[in-house]
Amino acid sequence: MDFAPWYAMKVGTGTIEMPDHLRFVMVNYQYDYFVDARIGNEVYSALDLPESQKQHVMVYSDRSHRPPLEADHLGPVSVELVGGVGTISTDNLDRWVTYRIADATAACALSGRFCDTDFTYTGTWPDGTAVRPAVVRDDQPDVGPRALQECDFFLNPRPCP
Repeated sequence: MDFAPWYAMKVGTGTIEMPDHLRFVMVNYQYDYFVDARIGNEVYSALDLPESQKQHVMVYSDRSHRPPLEADHLGPVSVELVGGVGTISTDNLDRWVTYRIADATAACALSGRFCDTDFTYTGTWPDGTAVRPAVVRDDQPDVGPRALQECDFFLNPRPCP
């Protein structure tokens, strides 16, 4: 698993070799102000794994209810401003994205269970309304704002195409 990936360090510029049994999930966030989603695409496409053993998930914010669910770089924790003071807590995206993906990926690799988990599902609001689903596809669009660490950042050892 790789959540909000930064750079693939010390792996050269070709494919990244992986064990045959590996299951891999790459997760990017819509409003990641720190890391460009295209870095996740570059790492994902470089993994030497069959498509059936890897997934790339884009998590979107849902501001239709209060408090809103923000898909940003700070997952798996949420920072909420309560009375002008930040508090750290968990929310639906933490539970249904971060923890669920970690659990399902580990179970798949270790016991062959939960390999078909639908990572687009992100839970429901207390009133039963579905939270905005994640999108699973090989090549995720860079949907968020310009990040501090863009693909063309001078320290990136594997500049994105």
